[in-house]
Formats: sequence, structure tokens, C-alpha cells
Amino acid sequence: EAYPEQEDVSNPFDQVTLFKVNPALCPASMAQQRWKAVIGPNRRVILLYGNGKSAARLDAPGLRQAGPHEFRADRSQRWVTPENPDGDWVIQKSESSTILHYAYCTIDAVLQKAE
Repeated sequence: EAYPEQEDVSNPFDQVTLFKVNPALCPASMAQQRWKAVIGPNRRVILLYGNGKSAARLDAPGLRQAGPHEFRADRSQRWVTPENPDGDWVIQKSESSTILHYAYCTIDAVLQKAE
């Protein structure tokens, strides 16, 4: 998630360069501290998409959305491995991909979402 460092953002793609780290990439020892900081005693803290974002290859056979946070696809020879001989669709976490999420980078975007 993008984390604006100033109020007067007119172009988030140029002006916002700070992002929260994906908790899946943090050491396990940091996870508890992260949730304490996010949730804390104030339950009104805004937490955007605590369960992450999903992405999929658009050319995956039979690709379809499975709710707001997952995709599914048909069996395919493309997915066949020694561990997956039938070629079933398997949800995986990427070690090499990053999604930059610009959720609410301006005051107007926050107000529009609140309406």
C-alpha cells in the first residue's frame, strides 16, 4: 500500500514513493509487532486489505475471479510438475513480483470512499 508523506498529492505515481511492506515478506518475529501497531487499542485505525492483493496471468486457461482476493483457473499442462502431476491450479505467493497499491493517496480519494 502506498503511504503518502504529504497532503497535497496531485500525481500519486510521481509523488508517492513510500510503501508498506507485505507482511508475507517480513520475518515471523515481526508479524506480531505489525498487528499490534496496526490494530492497537484504537479500533478506528484504517486497515486496507490486510489479507493482501492477488494477481494472475491473464493467459491462464479458464482464469476466473474467486472473490476479491483470489483467482482460479482450469487444470492445464502448464501447471504440471512432479508435485502436481494433474496440472491443478495452485495458489502461490510470488517471491519476485510486487504490486504497488495506490489506494488513497489524496484527501479527495479518502472523502470519495467515505461517501
